[in-house]
Amino acid sequence: MTRARFQDLLDMHGSDLAAWPAADRSAAERLVASDADAAAAFAEARHLDGLIRASLATSSSEAENEAIAARLLDALPSTLPPQSALPAQARGARAASPARREGAKSFARNRLFSRPILPRAAAFSLAAACGIALGVFWAQKITHDEQMAAAASESTDAIAVIFQSETAIGTF
Repeated sequence: MTRARFQDLLDMHGSDLAAWPAADRSAAERLVASDADAAAAFAEARHLDGLIRASLATSSSEAENEAIAARLLDALPSTLPPQSALPAQARGARAASPARREGAKSFARNRLFSRPILPRAAAFSLAAACGIALGVFWAQKITHDEQMAAAASESTDAIAVIFQSETAIGTF
């Protein structure tokens, strides 16, 4: 196991080796035993995990827990590495904090209401108006053709009626 891989796993899973992937546990133990820098990083992570557990155990209210979570989030670096630089296990492995979830919800809500709806509404209105106009026109045309057919049955000049009907279709 490389030192960088060890540091990535330590950052993802903390100092509790039981939470680490089974394939990496023994390699991590060997690296901590043989490398002084890895042992120091592991001791620092264990100390930090202990402080977090102690702080959460002594805090009695939800507001204090939220304040601790906010301080921890503020301690994160302002720029994160690109997703491609993270190992595959780190992408999406952590659950989002309540503060981050609220931020994501408000972002999605703002994005929902900031979409340009006017072009879509105008296109829908235009399509509806065209449909209504065509429906009215065709209703008048069909009524006119039926009247012509009725006149043709009563009249002996059926050829003139057919000619008038064909010219009416051609004017459309």
